Amino acid sequence: MPARRRRPPRYRLGVDVGGTHTDLVLLDEATGEIAVEKVASTPRNPALGVLEGVARFVRKGAAPGAIDRARWCGVAFDPADITSKPR
Repeated sequence: MPARRRRPPRYRLGVDVGGTHTDLVLLDEATGEIAVEKVASTPRNPALGVLEGVARFVRKGAAPGAIDRARWCGVAFDPADITSKPR
């Protein structure tokens, strides 16, 4: 069976989780186009706000499997809260 070629990654995602809003930026590496979304933050589960922002990009045509790299920053909680690593 021939090996399947994997498409090169197309998008980079940046996320800033704040106490009120979560800002997302999606860079299309093929075209240089930048898309921006702002969604309400969800303090009890910050991932929900991030997922809503990504879903908006997907609804606008971004293929979820083409997002290769994601960068996070934020002030609403500590990165240890996400990774479950000891402080």
